[in-house]
Amino acid sequence: MEDDDSNVIQNMKKTSTLLLQQLGQLLPPTLEYIDLFLIIDPINLEIFLNNIKHIKNLIKLLLRNSREFYLDENLKLLKDFIIEMFSIKYFSYRIGKGADTLEWDLGGNNSKEKEKSKEFESFVKVRK
Repeated sequence: MEDDDSNVIQNMKKTSTLLLQQLGQLLPPTLEYIDLFLIIDPINLEIFLNNIKHIKNLIKLLLRNSREFYLDENLKLLKDFIIEMFSIKYFSYRIGKGADTLEWDLGGNNSKEKEKSKEFESFVKVRK
């Protein structure tokens, strides 16, 4: 059973890497909303963010990371991107292993969630 879980995670990592590295180039410049649920690491996130800079009307950026690694690095990249992209009005970053599980939520109730949320609130609405 553990090998099956390991294979699922490895496949999800490969799929997430592929999507983060290539999806941004394929998205239309008129897109207003991005909602992704992937394994998000800083290297591939940076590639994705660079590849979506052509989307000038992006209003909502909602990301769910299925792994809790690289939280600070990912939030730093996202903060810099949102500051650069004046069009983004709503932002959400969550961590959870499934659609119904939530382990961390920017804008949530624990002290670190609230602290990190304040870093974004001056230039974007943080969505729960």
